[in-house]
Amino acid sequence: MQEVFRTLDFGEAAVIKSLLLSARIEFYVFDENSAAALGGICEPCRFMVLEDDFDDARAVLRDAGVNLA
Repeated sequence: MQEVFRTLDFGEAAVIKSLLLSARIEFYVFDENSAAALGGICEPCRFMVLEDDFDDARAVLRDAGVNLA
C-alpha cells in the first residue's frame, strides 16, 4: 500500500473518502481513530491505496482540486 494523502482535518478526510469511494478506488485510512491530540502532538489520518491504484487516486484527488503537496 502507498500513502496518497494525509490530513489532520476530519472534514477534509470525509471529502477524500467520498472522492475515492465515488471513483471505486479501494483505500484504507491509517490512524483515523487515533488522530486526536496526545500531549500536543497530533497524528494525521493517512489514506493508503494499492500501488496499482496510486496514480488513479492522485488523479481523482487532483482533478477535484485537492492540494497534494
